[in-house]
Amino acid sequence: MPLNDLSETDVPGTLVQQRLTVLEGGGWFDDQISLADDGTPALVSFTSGTTGKPKAILLSRGALGDVTQRLIDVSGLDHSVREYVGVPVTYSFGLGRARAVAAVGGRSFLPAKGFRPSELAEMLSNGAMNAFSAVPTMLRLVLAQDHLFRECGRNLRWLEIGSQPMSPEEKRAIRRLFPEARIVQHYGLTEASRSTFLDISAADYVEMDSVGRPNGSVEVRVDADDRICIRGPHLASGEITADGLVSLTDDEGWLRTGDLGVIDAGGSLHYQGRADNLINVGGLKVPLELFEQRLLDRVTAEQGSVAVASRSDPLRGQAIVLAYEPGADLRILRDKAVEVAHDFGLSAADFLLVEVAAIPRTDTGKVRRNELSQLAPDLGGRTAPPARKSGGAISSRLAELLNREAIDPSLSYVELGGDSLTFVQVSMLLEEELGELPDDWELLPVSQLDALTAGHKATVPTGATMDTQIALRALAIIGVVLNHTTEAQIGGGAYLLLVLAGALFARFQYGRLISGDMLRGFAPFLVRLLGTYYLILAGYQFLRGDVDWRRWALIGNFFPDLQAQHSLLPFFWFIVAFVQLVLLFTLPFAVAGFRRRMSEHPWRAGFALTVAGFAVAVISRLAVHFFAPSLALEENGHFTTRTPMFLFYLFAFGWTLQFTRTRKQKLVMSAATFVMFPLIGVLPYAVWLILGSLAVIWIPRVPVPRHLKRLIGAVAGATFYIFLVHMFPVHVVMGVWPSRGSPLPNLLAVTFAIALGLLVAFVVDRTVRRVRSVAPSYQRIEPAE
Repeated sequence: MPLNDLSETDVPGTLVQQRLTVLEGGGWFDDQISLADDGTPALVSFTSGTTGKPKAILLSRGALGDVTQRLIDVSGLDHSVREYVGVPVTYSFGLGRARAVAAVGGRSFLPAKGFRPSELAEMLSNGAMNAFSAVPTMLRLVLAQDHLFRECGRNLRWLEIGSQPMSPEEKRAIRRLFPEARIVQHYGLTEASRSTFLDISAADYVEMDSVGRPNGSVEVRVDADDRICIRGPHLASGEITADGLVSLTDDEGWLRTGDLGVIDAGGSLHYQGRADNLINVGGLKVPLELFEQRLLDRVTAEQGSVAVASRSDPLRGQAIVLAYEPGADLRILRDKAVEVAHDFGLSAADFLLVEVAAIPRTDTGKVRRNELSQLAPDLGGRTAPPARKSGGAISSRLAELLNREAIDPSLSYVELGGDSLTFVQVSMLLEEELGELPDDWELLPVSQLDALTAGHKATVPTGATMDTQIALRALAIIGVVLNHTTEAQIGGGAYLLLVLAGALFARFQYGRLISGDMLRGFAPFLVRLLGTYYLILAGYQFLRGDVDWRRWALIGNFFPDLQAQHSLLPFFWFIVAFVQLVLLFTLPFAVAGFRRRMSEHPWRAGFALTVAGFAVAVISRLAVHFFAPSLALEENGHFTTRTPMFLFYLFAFGWTLQFTRTRKQKLVMSAATFVMFPLIGVLPYAVWLILGSLAVIWIPRVPVPRHLKRLIGAVAGATFYIFLVHMFPVHVVMGVWPSRGSPLPNLLAVTFAIALGLLVAFVVDRTVRRVRSVAPSYQRIEPAE
């Protein structure tokens, strides 16, 4: 009777006569055994206890012999096997591996300090072992450190994987890592060990999504309630209780498990999770394990460790608790969870993200869901969206800012319709309440932000800090105004603004785009920006008596004659180029395959887009150089620096910055700045891009003067409007005081330019709020799904 805890010896119906304690340390086990087929009791094994108190299960010599022989047959084990047993032998899986190896005359290695990928790789490299057994949790550690096995992976001959869910992509990745191995995965329980086997090394695409078929004399079926039922000589004799041995099968010898499953046309079993993990969310039945597995299919090990449980919810009956460990990429995790929720007919409001210090698991990696549920906060107060003035500190002020009578506190700022124009305002609001912004705050439910402020009085730090992207937006637009006002050669801020615009676009639109929502969530932003653009354009052209359709069609940056005009309008190129880049960047998301790729690997896909955009820029510049050199001249309106074929890679680079998390990714992006940005052709431009991008990559927050923080935030929030109008006060001041070399007119011009932009931003914001207050359709923005 293998035990993990000495307290388990107190089992009703049993009497422990001798207790053997395994000393610390590991080593080789090379005893040999012979298999038997009689019904003599041989082993008391305990269930994992993930759903309650472990049960004592009695297994006969015949049951163990059947399981062992079928495992040997399906794996092709022989006496040359030298196995690293990654799973504790106090569990059915680990003990079964040692038994099978001993039955063929092989040797088993029991690691002294538990499973370690580095130890496994070392033994595989020097030929000390050629077989390995592990559960999916361990194999994910192997995949996360796959560099250890690239050279020695071919030395592995046998691998068995435990019965926890594992995605087809993970299975294929393991097959690629160990190309010469016979890889099998089993499905089973303590009461019915290894009931099916999947030969991963030979499985096709459809079979890879299953847990295989039964072999030998084992039978498997699914009953009317989708419960998996098992019959065969490997079944346990029964459960040991105070009343004696209780049979586990019906009159026909079938064991009805607590697992849900489906058998496909080819006879393969597809595991759907535990029946007792089937929850009801607002009338929809959701298998927690299936939800979790689909989430794990989308989330890489680098993006975080996650698990799923449930809690009662007065509004929905039950809600899904999505737990993640510190260091998880909350942005990607939330977006992926929304995708999975979609699959089950749910929305973001139906799950709750909770950070836990460590996800509770058994020694074999199974999630203890009951224990995990207790780590989630009480949802008792989640009955209905609060009125504007009755919510918490954040929800009340956010409702005011978004001009809502009520907001659903289970939604995040992004899901409530937040965008990059109001992002700065809300950031400043949160800092007032909290003193410091939580990481990825825009993705957290508003209720979670409210909880952070409960009982918290924000303290003003002696040294104020600000999100680096916000500070750079303010610095870049001031640089633009100074460059156009003074004789200082500091151009290039506009190009850094395009990089930052790409990052903000990813921050707020990624979830909508990968769900196929395209520009619906971005439409309010474009309406405000283009509405202001067209109003200014109409007024200016009316006064001049000069109407040019190319500016109205948002293609003026393609025409050198328009760009070369000495007027106020050439500086509209930035707004026009930004809109063009947004539309171009959005187009590929119309293709389902591209959305899937961007969803699975956002950083890789973003970087690939950046490289492709850079290649287009290089080819376009060469084409201009050889076939239309006049377009490269400054008097032709900066054609090679103001059109999307030359600027797309800047926007894509900014998008990719938003998903740059690991040190390796940061180093690659840093190197890319020195390779790509000098192409812009002007040294100050490249300096803006390189230094600004490096700051975003390596410095998440920067110190700012405390008394200027609010002003810097306001300037950053009004970036687009300042760009639109800044030349009007410059022309007025320079018309009155034409000497550009004098500091006073320069100071006045810069001050008036920024002030006018701030005024326009204020007027637009108030106008939008007014429209929303009188238009019922604006009272609530549903989350993008």
